[in-house]
Amino acid sequence: MRILYAIAALATAATLTTPAFAGWVSEDWYVSIGAGVAIPEDMDTSNVINPAASEELSFDTGYSIVGAIGDSSPRFIRSELEVGYRSFDADQLTDGTNTFGPFNMDGDAEVWNVGWNGYYDFELESMIQPYVGVGVGAAYFSVDVNNASTPAANVWSAEDWGFYYQGIIGASAEVGPKHRLFIEYRYFSTMGVNAESNFGAFTPDTNDDQFRSHSIMAGFRISF
Repeated sequence: MRILYAIAALATAATLTTPAFAGWVSEDWYVSIGAGVAIPEDMDTSNVINPAASEELSFDTGYSIVGAIGDSSPRFIRSELEVGYRSFDADQLTDGTNTFGPFNMDGDAEVWNVGWNGYYDFELESMIQPYVGVGVGAAYFSVDVNNASTPAANVWSAEDWGFYYQGIIGASAEVGPKHRLFIEYRYFSTMGVNAESNFGAFTPDTNDDQFRSHSIMAGFRISF
């Protein structure tokens, strides 16, 4: 949770101190913060020892929050450094052959990310400005779940760093000289997650190629 407090503190500080910083910070710089609903896709894994064995782990709808510092000096172009966090509760685990399960699971998954985003802002003769963006960077994925009926058994866990990419579509509305509200959709995907499992006979190792989620977010952007 510390990362959430840090992002919120960053946005609050920027709001309160903008006049003081105006003398030495470019007026094209901005900070933003957004939060919303995150919908994860199921994780399909294949076993390292027995490639024919597989598992599917599903999650409930969770939430995401992101904060960023960016530059909008080129016309129609923005670039920014982003820090993000996503959290999901575990739902069910099923083996890929549908021989066992589904088992109800306890536990959760968390994803932290830090990376770069680039945007193109479309120019319209209105207060609404649509935009598209892409992002890349490093993501830390952590999941720790177990069978709800037998907590000591069937543990499925992962803790790994990897690359990620995301696509962004959104629109912002000007609500003040230096303030904009925005709403956007984000597709987020890691490019490699390693995991360990003692589910059934599929032990000791599994691996997953990607973790994916879809987010609908709203937030605000403050220019200096």
